[in-house]
Amino acid sequence: MFSRCHLASRISKSASTSLLDGAPVKSIPRATKKRTCSVNFNSARRHSDVATSYRAASPTQNIDIEWPSDSWDDIFNELDKVPLKPRTSSFSPRRHDSLYPSRPAPRHPSPHFLSPQPTQRQTLTKREQDTLSEMVDWILKPEPEPSTTNDTQASESSQVAPSSKADDLVSRLRRFSRKARMSISPSTELLDKKKEEMSLCTTDQELLSWAAKEVFGQSAELEEQASMAIATQSGHIESSHLQSPIYPEMVAHLMQTFRVQFGDPNLALYIFDHTKRLSTLSFVFGCSTNAYNELLETQWLLSRDLNIIYNSIEEMIINGVVPNARTRKLVDTFRRQVSEEISSETLLQKRMECLLKIEHLLSPPKQPKGKAFDEWKSGLGHLEEGEEDFNDWTPKKITRDQHSNRNKFRSRILAHN
Repeated sequence: MFSRCHLASRISKSASTSLLDGAPVKSIPRATKKRTCSVNFNSARRHSDVATSYRAASPTQNIDIEWPSDSWDDIFNELDKVPLKPRTSSFSPRRHDSLYPSRPAPRHPSPHFLSPQPTQRQTLTKREQDTLSEMVDWILKPEPEPSTTNDTQASESSQVAPSSKADDLVSRLRRFSRKARMSISPSTELLDKKKEEMSLCTTDQELLSWAAKEVFGQSAELEEQASMAIATQSGHIESSHLQSPIYPEMVAHLMQTFRVQFGDPNLALYIFDHTKRLSTLSFVFGCSTNAYNELLETQWLLSRDLNIIYNSIEEMIINGVVPNARTRKLVDTFRRQVSEEISSETLLQKRMECLLKIEHLLSPPKQPKGKAFDEWKSGLGHLEEGEEDFNDWTPKKITRDQHSNRNKFRSRILAHN
């Protein structure tokens, strides 16, 4: 199909040829209308001399030509009837050459994702399917029991015979996963079991009865067994058999449960006091750093008194319980709350002095990096007779004998010279 410009150019060429030949315009009986058409003689054929003279005289002229009114309407109606084809983005070099013969073909055609054709899906190969299924089976495989020995693990690893690089990767991942698995100690399993039993208690009275039987009653039984073992084994027994290894964690968890879950800080203080007064072994093993931290937090919740906190920390350090990072974090929390709540300057100053004492208790002892400058004096030991005045630089009086001896010494030196 031609555009309007192409049609106008073709018509102008035919019109110029008919004018130059002297042929009259064909008359049509229908009604006509004058239309102004811009004729460009540059597009006319060069074989006509008259056309050449016209082109030299005036390159563009307006000529009034009478055309039938239906001629253009028929052409435009035909254009409207022809359906337009949708433009595709796919590149065709033949089509490009036919439409635009003077233009060079583009070097890079349109990308594949602009083409309307869908991309084909790729299927997995047999080797990839086997590797994928093996990895899924390894992920879903249950963990071995902790009672398995190294021999069984070695036999399992020897059965894995990699046949490709992918199999090598899977076997290597298996080996690393076995090494990374942490073996759960029996004490950790026992602690989790006890905590689960504690969570089943619905009231504080029920939990207190359970603690008296399962925690403190077991502590008394272990102490009796330890005393009997000491009597039979002539005083030699391991410290791990004196109390349960989870006894300090159970005491701290009991205090936290009574304070947080049941909202009874007084029962938490009672648990700590009962642990301390039950026996010496209960006090040594049960009142640990975590238990003292729970004690400090409970005391601050009840009293907001820094003097009580100072006494508890001092008792903690005297008994040889080492404070940890949570202890220092609690003290920082107390300092921030004190500065926000107190408005009186005198009361704030007293609280700050108490906080300085607490920080002095929690600060680690300073150890000298090098030797002191006067350390050489400590190695002198006991001075002998006649050396009592060592390191004494005060002037002393000279006796007559010392003066005469000094003069004799000087006279000898002068006579020798």
